[in-house]
Amino acid sequence: MNPSILQQIIGTVSASFAALLFFLRLLPFLSEWTGKQTSSDQWAIPALNILAPIWGLMMVALLCMTASGGFDWIKLGRGKLYLLTVAAAFALACASYVFIALYLRPGFTPRGLYSPFLYLILFSTVLLVVVSLNQKLVPGVSVQWLLRPWTWFTALSLVGSLIFAGNWIINNSGRGLADVATRIIVLLPATKEELAERRLDPEERFRKLVWKASRVEKPCARRLQHASVRIRSSCLAWPPCWIQAMRNLRWRSCAMRS
Repeated sequence: MNPSILQQIIGTVSASFAALLFFLRLLPFLSEWTGKQTSSDQWAIPALNILAPIWGLMMVALLCMTASGGFDWIKLGRGKLYLLTVAAAFALACASYVFIALYLRPGFTPRGLYSPFLYLILFSTVLLVVVSLNQKLVPGVSVQWLLRPWTWFTALSLVGSLIFAGNWIINNSGRGLADVATRIIVLLPATKEELAERRLDPEERFRKLVWKASRVEKPCARRLQHASVRIRSSCLAWPPCWIQAMRNLRWRSCAMRS
């Protein structure tokens, strides 16, 4: 390895800040949630918010190590090594998240069984990066004994992350992707055709108007449809079928809120 001064500074500072965040944010978070009720998974988002900057910084440090030739023994092109480095940081973050979950929800097992892994995952990576980038400052200290075990553990973590992601996509692809697509479509501006639906005559197309006002629509079109239902229905005698339609609409809205 022959890292430049800039690579040494960026990699070492990034790894140091990641270790600092571990002590200042992750450990207090674990102490706080140890005595709380964790069955509702309310800890998940705060844990991700803590892990994201830690492993974002470690990804930068690992990229500096890759750029200086620290992983050239894998015999791949530099571009592929960069992709593998990003994937490695993601896999280690996923592994850390798993051990946080096991620590907070240990079941019948002792919590102390999982906390050492949180230290090992991060600080073995910090040690690998800092010593590799600053070999001239610590002559005689080698991390070759750590490099291959760390690589194997990272590879297993990556495989586990891909299996979990694939399983999630298979089980939630229809509903999950449909929800994402619907949210994106709703954010788009309404077209002239969608706005023209406000002209539906409630005497002839009341069911369609109520249905369009109650389903997922773009905000502008939905407001017009609701207004059309309210204004025009005030001048009409409501047949029983209309009353039943509005009852169904109220039931559907309550079900969505619950």
